[in-house]
Amino acid sequence: MIVEFVGLPGSGKSTLARELASATGVDVVRAPRRRDLLLGNAVFLARSPLRWLGLLGMVLRHAGGPRLLRLKLISTFLDTNARYVFAGREPVGILDQGHVHNVVSLFESRVSAEQVRKYLRRIPMPDVILVVDSDPDERERRFRERGYGLREQFSEAYQEEFAQVVEANFAVLRDMVINLPTTVHIVVNDAPPAQVAARLAPLIGSPAFR
Repeated sequence: MIVEFVGLPGSGKSTLARELASATGVDVVRAPRRRDLLLGNAVFLARSPLRWLGLLGMVLRHAGGPRLLRLKLISTFLDTNARYVFAGREPVGILDQGHVHNVVSLFESRVSAEQVRKYLRRIPMPDVILVVDSDPDERERRFRERGYGLREQFSEAYQEEFAQVVEANFAVLRDMVINLPTTVHIVVNDAPPAQVAARLAPLIGSPAFR
C-alpha cells in the first residue's frame, strides 16, 4: 500500500512523513543510489511501458530548458518512478512526495484543470493521499529557511515567479484531488509534527489503508 503526502513547499510534508514513519514503524521510501533509480525504472517500464513513456514525454514537453530538464528527469521522473515501485513492495510505503505531488514541480507555467486532469490520468495512483494544509506565514517561513533546493541555481526573479506558479497549480490540484478514485485525507498541520503524526498514525491500521 502506498501513502503519498501532497502539499506546497514548506507545508511540512517531509517532516510529517518522517514522524508518521517513526510513529508507525514503516518506512519513508527512498531511492538513494543510481542503481536504485535504474532498477526501479526498469521494473516500472516493464510493468507499464506506455505509462512510463507517457510520463517521460510530459517531462520533455515541460522541461523549461536544458538545466531544468536534467533536474526534472532525475527528481520528477526517475526518482519518483523508482520510489513508487519500491513503495508498492512494502505493506505500507510512505512517500513524502510522489506522482500526484509532481503537479506542483513539473509545470513551469500555470495550468488549467483540464491539463491537470490529463496528467493525473497518466500516473499510477497511490492508495492514500494526505494533503497537507499549513498556516501560510509558517509555510513561507519554512520555505525561506530551507530555500529553493536545486532551483537555487536560478535567478531570484525566476524563483519568485515559479513560487507563484506552484501556488496556482497546487490550488487547481487541491480542488481536484478530493474527486480522485482513491482515499484522500486533508491534514491540518497546526501542531508540533509529532502530535500531527500521532493523529495520523491510527489511520495506518484502518480499513482505508488496507
